[in-house]
Amino acid sequence: LVFCSDNKERVCHIRGRLRIKEYISTGDFVLVELRDYQNYEGDIILKYTPTEIELLKKKNKLPVPPETDDRPLHLYGQIANRLGKGRVLAFCIDGKQRVCRVLNKERMERGDIILVECRDHQGYENDVIHKCAPDEAQRLKDANELPYYIKVNNGALLEYGQVTQVLRYCRVLVQCFDGEQRICRIRRKREKAVITGIRPGHVILVSLRDSKDCRV
Repeated sequence: LVFCSDNKERVCHIRGRLRIKEYISTGDFVLVELRDYQNYEGDIILKYTPTEIELLKKKNKLPVPPETDDRPLHLYGQIANRLGKGRVLAFCIDGKQRVCRVLNKERMERGDIILVECRDHQGYENDVIHKCAPDEAQRLKDANELPYYIKVNNGALLEYGQVTQVLRYCRVLVQCFDGEQRICRIRRKREKAVITGIRPGHVILVSLRDSKDCRV
């Protein structure tokens, strides 16, 4: 998400060569190529060096973000439900539920931790601009960035368990830590690498099809 010199915020794509050679982080100054002047999308084609930034500062050509409340508010939230047509219902950390639009084609699941761009005060739709990986969500939880009532991976239907028996057809019997006993299927992509290494007593992480179902 880039704040441009025309006082507009755009969701920008980092081109392949630049993504490989340069690491872009928050606060960096970049050159954006607009796909459409009236559209809120663009492509990052250059990252300015510290020397170039100093020259741009002397010429007053760097964008200055406004200090008013007109800028969108960014909040973390947890997906409560998928609504279809690229929309999700998110419960944000300010206690409000918002219908958010997914900007990219990334798959969203119930319980995922996301970063929401809230445009309530502007009358626009709310946007999902980032989906946190499980380890990233756990770091946010450890740093108290997420409230105590938000449980990481609670809605994503992930559960640890201990293997009690190896069955046929790439299936194992698992005693999950939530007290349920489930028959788990090893995914095809991992059959060759995992099936020979799983033994009774091993602790594994399983993805539940349904929290009340006995198969995972």
